[in-house]
Amino acid sequence: MPIDLYWDNHDKTVLLCAFRARWTWDELYAMLAAAQQVSAQQPQRVALILDIGGLGAPGGALLSRAGLAHAQRLLALNKAGERGAIVIAGQNGLLRTLFETLQKMDSRAVQDVYFAPNVEAARALLRADRTPPRARR
Repeated sequence: MPIDLYWDNHDKTVLLCAFRARWTWDELYAMLAAAQQVSAQQPQRVALILDIGGLGAPGGALLSRAGLAHAQRLLALNKAGERGAIVIAGQNGLLRTLFETLQKMDSRAVQDVYFAPNVEAARALLRADRTPPRARR
């Protein structure tokens, strides 16, 4: 599978989603469903690190009509306050632009979403607990 999902710490407070190869939207939705299911079994909120490295979106166009439709669908899954922070590690410029565009449209939909240059920086951000109180429990 091109997307691996596993616990990133022994306390089971952080899931790491590692994109290893070209992926499809269906594979992403399946991974997110698995992450939600695993997180729901924990007594505490669970943060998610998305290690996308340099991989782009399927079809290569995040800013296309289809890319925006997928982004809206993903945001519908993103219920801030019901889960921990999401840290996107290794982001590309287009993803950051898409995020900023969506933030202008509905800032609540993208709250508790952060960016880090790599997985180590994402872990450091979560360890330092520099996320807003609503992302903590």
